Amino acid sequence: MKRNSKQFLALFMAIAMSVTPVSYAYAEDSAVAGVENTESGQQTVEVTDGKIGAADAAGQPAEEVTGQEEETTAGQGTDENQKSQEEPKAEENAATGNVTEAEKKEAGEDGKSEEKAAEEQKVKSEETAENAGEVKTQEAKNIISDFAMFKVGPSSVVKENDHLKVSIETESKTYNKIYIGSKADTVERKEEKAIVGTGTGKGYLFTFELPLSADGTDVAFVPHSQENGWESRKADGDYTLHISSSAENKKDDTENPEQRGNSGESKPGTESGENQKEDESTNKTLPGGKYAIKEVTSSSPMFRVVSCELISANGEMYADITLNGTGYDYLYAGTADAAGKAKQEEWSCYKENALGRYVYRVKVTSVDKGIAIAAHSKKNNKWYDRTLTFNTIGMTKAVEAEDGTYKANVTSSSSMFKVTDCVLTSKNGKMTAKVTLSGTGYDYLYAGTSAKAAADSANWVKFVEENGKYTYIIPVDALDAEIPVAAHSKKNNKWYDRTLVFSSTGVKKPGSNGPANGNNGNTNQGNSTSQNTNFGTGTTSGNTGTNQTPDKESKYEADLNGGTARVNSATTLADGVYTPDKFSWSGGTGKVSISCTKITVTGGQAYATIVFSSGSYGYVKANGNTYYPTTTGSTSTFVIPVELNKNNTIIGMTTKMSTAHEISYSIFIYLSAAAKADGTTVSGETNLSADTLDEKAPEIMGLSYQSETKVEHAKYFKIYHYDQGITLLEIDQRKDEDTKETKTKDTKEDTDSGLTPAQEEQLALYKAKIVRYLIVPEDAEIPAGLDKEMIVIQKPKKSAYVGSEEVLEILDKLNATDQITSVGVKQKNCKVEGIAKAMKAKKIIYAGTYKKPENKKLMKSKCDLAILSNKILPDEKNEKKMSVEDQQKRYEELAEKFVLLDVPMIVDRSADEEKDDAKAEWSKVYEAIFAQTDSTDSSAKN
Repeated sequence: MKRNSKQFLALFMAIAMSVTPVSYAYAEDSAVAGVENTESGQQTVEVTDGKIGAADAAGQPAEEVTGQEEETTAGQGTDENQKSQEEPKAEENAATGNVTEAEKKEAGEDGKSEEKAAEEQKVKSEETAENAGEVKTQEAKNIISDFAMFKVGPSSVVKENDHLKVSIETESKTYNKIYIGSKADTVERKEEKAIVGTGTGKGYLFTFELPLSADGTDVAFVPHSQENGWESRKADGDYTLHISSSAENKKDDTENPEQRGNSGESKPGTESGENQKEDESTNKTLPGGKYAIKEVTSSSPMFRVVSCELISANGEMYADITLNGTGYDYLYAGTADAAGKAKQEEWSCYKENALGRYVYRVKVTSVDKGIAIAAHSKKNNKWYDRTLTFNTIGMTKAVEAEDGTYKANVTSSSSMFKVTDCVLTSKNGKMTAKVTLSGTGYDYLYAGTSAKAAADSANWVKFVEENGKYTYIIPVDALDAEIPVAAHSKKNNKWYDRTLVFSSTGVKKPGSNGPANGNNGNTNQGNSTSQNTNFGTGTTSGNTGTNQTPDKESKYEADLNGGTARVNSATTLADGVYTPDKFSWSGGTGKVSISCTKITVTGGQAYATIVFSSGSYGYVKANGNTYYPTTTGSTSTFVIPVELNKNNTIIGMTTKMSTAHEISYSIFIYLSAAAKADGTTVSGETNLSADTLDEKAPEIMGLSYQSETKVEHAKYFKIYHYDQGITLLEIDQRKDEDTKETKTKDTKEDTDSGLTPAQEEQLALYKAKIVRYLIVPEDAEIPAGLDKEMIVIQKPKKSAYVGSEEVLEILDKLNATDQITSVGVKQKNCKVEGIAKAMKAKKIIYAGTYKKPENKKLMKSKCDLAILSNKILPDEKNEKKMSVEDQQKRYEELAEKFVLLDVPMIVDRSADEEKDDAKAEWSKVYEAIFAQTDSTDSSAKN
């Protein structure tokens, strides 16, 4: 009897341990797995991106359970709280009992587990052919439960159109309900979405539906007993059901030692554990492009790649791979020994996606052959050898643009390397791009890495100056992929590594409103995990043309906290798919960007497809609801209702930080067809002169031009007025011709400023030759994203710091001194009587000179605007005291100070005007800023 019990236990363990459960993780609020009743009584499980949700009690992603938990069964006397063995690698040979000491150590097993493994191996070796046949019979089930007490009897998984019809009959009446999801979910949610079984002779029959993507995966579930309620005894992760529509529900052949030919672990780059030296002459690379790799073969079933996107660009290949577990914090392209000797910056650290899975970027030297990958265990702090084979069978390549010339959107890995314009040319299957950079600090570009650039001067691309901007023509191997580009700094005589992403979203022929690609389907045939690295302006424009298939509104539930208000998404546009002519956004730190790929109009309602460049967004609050992602991976995609040509407030929840965190954003979607239908005249573009004051009112996205303030004598400013009382102020900060080039130089190039990407963008605005300000009344609203192109001065201003005596005199004449709380001149030296009296009464304080304003005093005075003297600008006349370069550095440090304080800064240039009447006209600047009501008096002209 004892022998039979051992055989049964070994038999069960062999089956259970051949299953590798995959836990799909969500933040608690985004666990959208649930059940609804259909008209036929069939129960349907809702999922996000075809994945069944699971999260641990803390709302953090549940780690993959790589061992098997032992449950208490009648007569066995097993401790019900026995924990399953976890990460980073369970026993590859567990199904056969062939467990090596090295594998036990990696899996973190204790002595008790080793004894059990030895006993199981002994029992296994005594099994007869009859027992083996029984194992095969049990493996043939369509559904396997890893929970011994939930005994699955007859079951079926049938593909029906766009879903799986699942039927499970249990062999006991212990559990009367099940919930597809995580044990961490609330009891209320489990009860609401429970699948109630129908009584049979032995047990219960459970029938429900799953998406097709669940086929061949492990689905998290929670059983419910009438006596004890919802089951939660499992110490680690969730119980799972392995779902398979195949008649033979088997695991990878690599788990079978007879097929593997070696009970030990395979060596990197080998097929069967034999040492084989890699022959680089047999390496196979792919032509430039972006590929979805359907199958990546691993030497270890516990190191399984669940999705892969491979990029080939400029002679280099790399892959973004997503693993099934979270036991490894670093990967390295090479052996474990080499990884241990390499610098940490050479290791590939994971990025966590919205499902709680880890995504790594690894270098790929060849496809269709095993390459060595080392994996570092978080738990054991040790490197382990693995082998991955990127198989080209079944892979798909993203379709590129047809022959022609197109306008394209480009995003950069660095805010100091920003592309302001791109013309993409496709000819005979090859693409090139003419890119225009925002600055003039780089004299050469190179299609590749900085290491290769230094030794390949023949392929350097020298700039061509056009209208004061530097342009370059470089090859483009793939759209929607990170392409390595090296940039050579003139100043530092050094190459810097950059990456550019040429987006298929927004690609259109100049002057056209139609798609760039001839087909109406989705040209991106790869998976939807492309990574957006937009650290630029946060705006995209153009016509996608790459996907004319309407998008369905994302799954949602009511937001009972009222985080966002309902939006008026109604439109007179005909139903169909449209492309935003312009999309912009604001909010957050700028580390994550947002893009809009399309507008779908259905039933007279507009829905926007928005994509976050991070895969860590679990939900978005919009339109009074909480929406869950339609697509996840290294990006997060949502389809939400929006009001066109207006600002829309959304709130995104990211799990990127240690805890779930909500961030508020504002998005603006401009569609000219909608503006025309509504009879509005707002612009969809922002056209500003780069190096000179605008001689006529520039177009500003989302605003309608009204009038211009007439300036007859002053030459250093312009003022234009738009709807809602919004004013554009332009100030020319060039001292003379000799300082133009100096002004464009970045004295902090490639150093860590400590600023966020959004703050770096603000600082860059102050470095421009023409600094532009939007003066916005209290009740007005500017389109999202304009704050990335112009410095916003929000009226009213009540606590200004004034470091210019000329401005103090002007404000005294305008009776606006009550809006000053700090100055850059001491009381005894102040020539403005009203200011001196206010300082004596301590209504105005001295906060340091314009050269060195004091932070504490600025904050104490609640400073909301800083006006500095023109003397802060670099001037060759002062070069004897300080070099022009040092003067520029001083100016930039001051600008950075006010960026960090979130205080707008203006440099007054009235003293630089040659004539008195020109100096006097600067009062119009301060009237526009400090006047309590908007006025365009007699000095304004239409």
